[in-house]
Amino acid sequence: MYSLRHPMLELTLTSILLVSPLASWAQSHEQRAGAYVLRSSTVGSETISQETALKHGIIPAPTRAVINVTVSKGDQTVPAVVSVAARNLTGRARDIPVRQTQENGYISYLGAYEFVNGEVLDFAVKARPEGNQETLSLRFRDRMWR
Repeated sequence: MYSLRHPMLELTLTSILLVSPLASWAQSHEQRAGAYVLRSSTVGSETISQETALKHGIIPAPTRAVINVTVSKGDQTVPAVVSVAARNLTGRARDIPVRQTQENGYISYLGAYEFVNGEVLDFAVKARPEGNQETLSLRFRDRMWR
């Protein structure tokens, strides 16, 4: 299993998503820009508890995953305008709608999306922290497994 490299992201994911050993493909990615850190990770929707899925409007399925995005300044997560897009290797692009959640004092943005088993997705995450004119960008590639 990949480790979550930042304690705040680990706490956010743990408090929002109940990650089981089946989520071995979950990875965390981050980009620093000035005082801000943009972090994102993906996890299979079936690894989320039924209670958490219902609370956040996620319908678990073998070919559905969830992306989690946080923006932090220092030790605090901050509100931001967040957008997420993904493109597979054939060029098929899709926007992934995200919505803000607050859990245990942490702000994060969650979005569910469909995938094909073994599909490679290039993610583009953008976030503009509230009260800031600069947009943070994060790009990463994940291979999706069910």
